This record gives sequence, structure tokens and C-alpha cells, in this order.
Amino acid sequence: MSETDRRIPSLDGIRGGLLLIVLFAHLLGTRNFPLAREAVRIDGLAYTAMRTFFVISGFLITGILLRELNRRGTVNIFRFYFKRTFRIFPAYYVFLAFVGIAAALGLFQLKPGDMLHAVTYTSNYNHLPAWQLGHSWSLSVEEQFYMLWPAVLVLLGIRRASIGLLGLLVVLPVWRIFLQAIPPGAYGLSAFQDGILHTFDTTADIIAVGCLLAIFRERLWAFSPYRRFLERGPLWAVFVYVVVEPFTPILARGIDAPVRHAILAVHEAVGLLLVNLGLALLVDWSMRNAGGRVGRVLNSRLLISLGVMSYSCYLWQQIFLNRNESAWWNAFPVNVLLALGVAMLSHRLVELPMLSLRERLDAKFRAPRRVEQPAS
Repeated sequence: MSETDRRIPSLDGIRGGLLLIVLFAHLLGTRNFPLAREAVRIDGLAYTAMRTFFVISGFLITGILLRELNRRGTVNIFRFYFKRTFRIFPAYYVFLAFVGIAAALGLFQLKPGDMLHAVTYTSNYNHLPAWQLGHSWSLSVEEQFYMLWPAVLVLLGIRRASIGLLGLLVVLPVWRIFLQAIPPGAYGLSAFQDGILHTFDTTADIIAVGCLLAIFRERLWAFSPYRRFLERGPLWAVFVYVVVEPFTPILARGIDAPVRHAILAVHEAVGLLLVNLGLALLVDWSMRNAGGRVGRVLNSRLLISLGVMSYSCYLWQQIFLNRNESAWWNAFPVNVLLALGVAMLSHRLVELPMLSLRERLDAKFRAPRRVEQPAS
């Protein structure tokens, strides 16, 4: 197993648990499923799950880059993009090819521009795409992060890049408040307003928290108040907060406008920042306590298997867990079985072979070339 893919305790289990939350949120309201979406409002929880995926992505990618920086003094940008290409693109473009063919056959309808945005990883700036490609907004955010962050880290260095990340934690909440406060479409910013908490410019601070965790994790552990909190602090209160706080916009809907706007401004400026920091804290705690009761659950075979398969499962579940369609493949429990079955095929037939090919090519490129000795 390569350094990029080596398993960190609890992270696969966390991803498996987050995947279950997303699957349940998408199952609500599908045909034959016993619960309607209105009966169990977990939109805030599902978005918290996506936030946690972003935090983990920032942590893992930054960890890879930092290890190479410490080992070689620089980062081979070409090799980084080469490895990410083999990890991300094959399964994604196989999925998009299926969606395109299915749409051409009339199995469902896409909106104009949906496929172009998906292919170019700009779906997070595509307002209200067809359901089948709706989840590609989060994949676009991550791909835009992959494109920018390695170069920023190499060009600025760890110290200045860290200051930039901390700046994002301050600037982006203000940007979100501004977008929500101005009239719709003002200053030609409708594309940004439509995609608040979906566009890269309104979500990058979430990934930044994961990057900062990777950079400062060991120094935080050496800081005694932080260490004492992780060892004996009320982590349950942090967990409750990160679960409950994202429901603030839903809870504020019935409040008069001035008070509602004030509540939402505090939610954007402070509430979500604390959610992001709380998620990073819980992720760090989970990795450091893999042998505890929670750790044993996170490192169970079921959650690890789901976590390992989470990318393919996240891609394909959108086809089958669709509450807006009544086709037989969208009916419970067939939709769940198809989503998991196709995800398993994608993982086995696309992801794993491509990762194996990547390692073979990487080893070949890194192998020292033989230098022919001149004949004596």
C-alpha cells in the first residue's frame, strides 16, 4: 500500500458512518420507503456529514504534501496530480458516461449545461442541476481544492500558507454574509448567491480547517490544554453542537426578518466556524482513540468496508436514491441494493485496477535509469 493510500485509524470508519447519513437522507421520501422527508428533517445533519468529508480531505491531502515536503524539501506537483488523476477521474468519468447514455435513452432528463459542468468539475457553480448530477457540486469543490492547494503550499511555504488558511476562516464567513445581505442578483453576483455553501468561494474555509489540522496537529497535541481536553474534556458537548447548530437556518424560518437576519449572520460568522473547528477536533480525537469504544465501532469491518467504498457509493447512489422519480430502480429496497451493488462493481472493476495501474506506472517512472557504459 502506498503512502498516499495507507490507512489511518478511524478515518475509513468515519467516512463509512458519514456515507450512511447521506444514504439515509437521500432515502427519505423515495418510493416504498416508510419515512417521508418531511417526517425526519436531517438536511442539517447531512450537510454536516459533507462538511466532515471536506475536513478529512483537507487533512489527508495536506498530510501527503507535508510528508513529501519533510522528506524531499519540495513537492513533485506533476506526481501529485498524476496520482490524484488515477484516484479520482476513472470512477467519476465512468459514472458520467453512464449518466449521459441513460439520459440519451430517455431514462431520465438532464438540464442544459448539467453534463458540461459535471465534466469540467464546475457543478458547484451550476444552480439546481438535475438530481442525478446534483451531488457533483461537492466533487467539484474537492477537485478545485486539489488543483489549487499543492501549488499554494509549495509557492508560499508552510508558514505563509497557514496564515492564508487562517485568513479564509475570517474572510469567507464575511463573504457569505455579504452575499446573503445584498439584493438577489446585485452586482452580477447571482451565480455566487445561488450557490452559497456550495461554491468553492463559500466552502473553502471548511477544507481549510482540515488543512490546518494536518499542519498543527502535533503542535496542538504538545499544547497541554488541548491535550487535556481531548483526553478528559466533554467531547459529547462538541458532538451535540456540530450536529445541532447546522439546523439554525431551518429553526429561524418562522422568526421575523430583522431578528432572523441577525441570527443567520451569527450563524455564518461564528456558528459554522465553530462547527468546522469542532469537526476537526472530533476527527483528531477519533484518530487518537482508535482503541476505545467509539474507536472500535469506527474501526469495525462494516464501517471500514463502507468507508473504503465510499467514493464509488457516493457517485452511484444518486442514480437510485431519488425521491423525485417513481421508476422501479428508485423504489425501496431495490434502490439500496442497486446503489450498493453498482458501487461495489465500480470499486472492484474501476477503482482498484486503476490504483494498481497507478502504482505500477509510478514505480516505473521512479525507477533509476540504466546508464550504458561505453565499450572499452
